Amino acid sequence: MEQSTRTHLLQSELTEALASLVFEDGDFTVFDDVRVFRRSAPTPLLHGESSVSYCAIGQGAKHVEIGDFSYVYGPENILITSIEMPMVSRVVEASKDKPYLSMTLDLNPGLVRSVIVAAGIDHLTGDSDLCAHKVKPMEAGVLGATVRLMQSIGKPNEAEFLVP
Repeated sequence: MEQSTRTHLLQSELTEALASLVFEDGDFTVFDDVRVFRRSAPTPLLHGESSVSYCAIGQGAKHVEIGDFSYVYGPENILITSIEMPMVSRVVEASKDKPYLSMTLDLNPGLVRSVIVAAGIDHLTGDSDLCAHKVKPMEAGVLGATVRLMQSIGKPNEAEFLVP
């Protein structure tokens, strides 16, 4: 299967998985450190604090300002934050027919560190501009893992192993 076709199929699966977990607008903790967000219209600016997390959008788009950086990201990207920081955000693309659907997985810094050590990674390569937050392109492998995670939420025995 061609990479773009596979990515498009996985993106549709992520949107379906997110939609199956939340049926109305709001912020919902669906399993331990996993939250799902749904909005049926663009939102005003909201002030808050980022968490150490991985964020993916199934459908719609969001504008985020953290420090001096400003990002608009959608299903083709992920947002990774590695420290808690003040932030401002707003949903910029959402409608009743195509609501904004996203997920956030809060990350345990100690667990991330232990995985890096166990994998034998003594330095990070390929990213010369490391920072506390980053919008990066969504890779098919990461998208596939995100889909599996969100599909597992309805199956607690699976989710308790996939979430960490």
